Amino acid sequence: MTHRPLTLQTRLMAAVIGFVSLILIIVAVITSATLGQALEGRLQDQVGTTASQTTYLVANQARVSALSGEPLTAKTVLNGQHFQGPGLLLAIASPDGASGVVVTPDGTADLTDKQLLEINDAVKAAPNTAVALEGLGSFRVTVREAGAVAVVTGLPRNEVQSTMAQLLTVIALATLGGLILLALTTAVTIRLSLRPLRAMAGTATRVANQPLDRGEVTITERVPASEADPRTETGLLGASLNKLLDHVNDSLASRQQNEERMRRFVADASHELRTPLASIRGYSELSLRDRSLPETTQTSLERIQAQSLRMTRLVEDLLLLARLDEGQELVHGSVDLTQLALEGSPTPARRHRSTAGASMSPRIRW
Repeated sequence: MTHRPLTLQTRLMAAVIGFVSLILIIVAVITSATLGQALEGRLQDQVGTTASQTTYLVANQARVSALSGEPLTAKTVLNGQHFQGPGLLLAIASPDGASGVVVTPDGTADLTDKQLLEINDAVKAAPNTAVALEGLGSFRVTVREAGAVAVVTGLPRNEVQSTMAQLLTVIALATLGGLILLALTTAVTIRLSLRPLRAMAGTATRVANQPLDRGEVTITERVPASEADPRTETGLLGASLNKLLDHVNDSLASRQQNEERMRRFVADASHELRTPLASIRGYSELSLRDRSLPETTQTSLERIQAQSLRMTRLVEDLLLLARLDEGQELVHGSVDLTQLALEGSPTPARRHRSTAGASMSPRIRW
């Protein structure tokens, strides 16, 4: 199975779009990473500010619980406090045990033991980190100490994630739209730039389809002047092709002139040789009628006659070829020899010459 080679336009478009896509992807990754770090840093600052408040509240509630004997829990710490909107996460680990709540629009919701365990594992790895809680989402948390109590404060990362999702969506749509526009612009630009090459290919094809092997040939096909501007790279190719076609056309014209001169020479020479050959043949036939000639003389005359006949055929063939090259058609017809017989000479010599001339009358009329 043979694979169809890619065109120059396809390769150029693939290269341009590929490089631009790579650049856009790198810019998108750097932008999203930078913005994500900035948003996470801002959220971490908010968590730190909120953690200072919750740690203060936990310390106060720990003193109250020590005096009243009531257990210290996260719900009692946030009871009646409204300094933070929905989404605040508070988890404490005291000698009385661990507890945690999340502020909701309707109040507070207790954290399960599994969720508390996930928070504990996260803050053990890093005091400032992000943790994903099953059923609640992702939170940015930090841990502080309030005496013997560990206080974990967290804020939801929903806003950061939503902002990053919107940013990535905008980047993806803008990148896709930009690539489509780039592809259209690149295709039009490359197509216009390669138009001289297509014009040259069309001109070369039309010239190749012309019969250049024989006859009078004139190459009139040329690359249009608008596509043969030597000031551009592709236009320079068109101008060079036109120059080459001019040279080939001049060479073909010179060849045609040489062929015509050669045909005229062969035709004229063949035509001129017919008369002396006919005379040689006629005189040899006339001489052979003399029975008193020695045997050696008759043999010589017979050889002269045979060679003249051979030479006559060769001359006739040359003349035929020359006239066929000129494009003249053969015209066949019969020659009436009655008139020649009636115009016989009263003398033997003239009678012999008439007979010889009649025997050599051509069967082909040009």
